[in-house]
Amino acid sequence: MSALAPRFQAVLASAWISKREAAKYVQSYIKRVQNPQPQQQPPAAFTPPIQVQVLNLPGKYEPLDAINGGEDSLFHTHNKHNLTFGVADGVGGWNESGIDPSIFSRTLTAYLASVSCSTFLLHDSDEIEPRELLRRAFAGMRTDQVPAFGSATALVMNLSLASGMMRSAQLGDSTFVVIQG
Repeated sequence: MSALAPRFQAVLASAWISKREAAKYVQSYIKRVQNPQPQQQPPAAFTPPIQVQVLNLPGKYEPLDAINGGEDSLFHTHNKHNLTFGVADGVGGWNESGIDPSIFSRTLTAYLASVSCSTFLLHDSDEIEPRELLRRAFAGMRTDQVPAFGSATALVMNLSLASGMMRSAQLGDSTFVVIQG
């Protein structure tokens, strides 16, 4: 039995911005534009504080712990022929109720990563179904001994490195863009 060689090389790039940091930046930029100091240079171009991470997926791959950006969290996992990744955007309105929305999104991505790694595939080249991952991760959260209160939008994707097929599952207003180059 020969192993099926992956046909695609994948690079995972993620960008995120803290809503709180973005709001501070916008307010300070508006002040600089509206109230220029006489000796001061004109305000620099509008460059919000976006954090970007690009990950090459080498032969020896280690799953990434959730990257935390404010109330949002992301994950990615990899098996021989599948790259699975996603993001959960915590709903900030929970702050008003005294609930930290980042706990829900981080817990969800931790469960998504765990479920993705433990998904049984009959053949190495079988594809992982993102909708099923999302369903199983949320079911795991509901039965956890420590409840996570809150809510999040979610986006889970799987890229088959054998076929090039990309599948996605969305809940809420999170979205994605595919850039080919």
